[in-house]
Amino acid sequence: MAQPKKEWHYLKFLDGDRDVTLVIPWLSLKDQELVYPNKIVFELPFEHDAYVRHWIEDSISFRPSFSIKFYPAKFFTELRSILPVGDITECIPDELADVAVLEEPEHLNWYHHGRKWKNKFRRVIGVVHTNYIAYVKRKEWASDCLFHEVHEHLGYPDLLPQGNVNAIVRLSGATQDMPRSVVCNIHGVNPKFLEVVKLKLNQVQNGEIAFTKGAYYYIGKMVWSKGYRELLDLLSKYQSKLAGLEVDLYVLVRILMKSENLQNF
Repeated sequence: MAQPKKEWHYLKFLDGDRDVTLVIPWLSLKDQELVYPNKIVFELPFEHDAYVRHWIEDSISFRPSFSIKFYPAKFFTELRSILPVGDITECIPDELADVAVLEEPEHLNWYHHGRKWKNKFRRVIGVVHTNYIAYVKRKEWASDCLFHEVHEHLGYPDLLPQGNVNAIVRLSGATQDMPRSVVCNIHGVNPKFLEVVKLKLNQVQNGEIAFTKGAYYYIGKMVWSKGYRELLDLLSKYQSKLAGLEVDLYVLVRILMKSENLQNF
């Protein structure tokens, strides 16, 4: 959820005449303990609000100026996903409902039973992260029962996104093709990373040693089903041409699923 926070803040920063509201899930303490790292929990929404604003200001050096609202949600261990509970369109008053950007609309619409998004808002944009067709074909991430439930319920690519949005933004070409969609990495890059790149580039251009101990790229979070097997297969195939490239994989697994589902994990 970190990247969407940045998107909303930049939207507010670039166009001060627009009122922007970030709507995020509110979880029970029990679910917070499962989802949030380092034993972070919030007793009340205003505590979560303050944490989000501090995180944004610390990460991108801007003071958040948008509004934050919360919708009731629950963490489903079987799906390893946060899903809304109730009609989350009610978070925004009708007179303020203009454009809605739905991060991962399949999550937001899994149990949605309220007003249709396109009836509530003048324009609805869905941001798609995941190739569910690949997930379903692999069956690596779910039990057989859940596999069939996902396949029938999501109906990808025919049911959820197109029926609830006017246009779709796919974060990469690795997602499946969809009507009325464009590929654009709107999540962007943290400016702090770009500052490091500019510094190292300047050192290289000046003939200095930019990386005295080698260069390292860390991926802090990864989902194995999102193509990492294929990545390692490619690295193995072209190993002779990538002699200077080393890849180390360190795994810390947090088991959030019931024990009877582990055999299918």
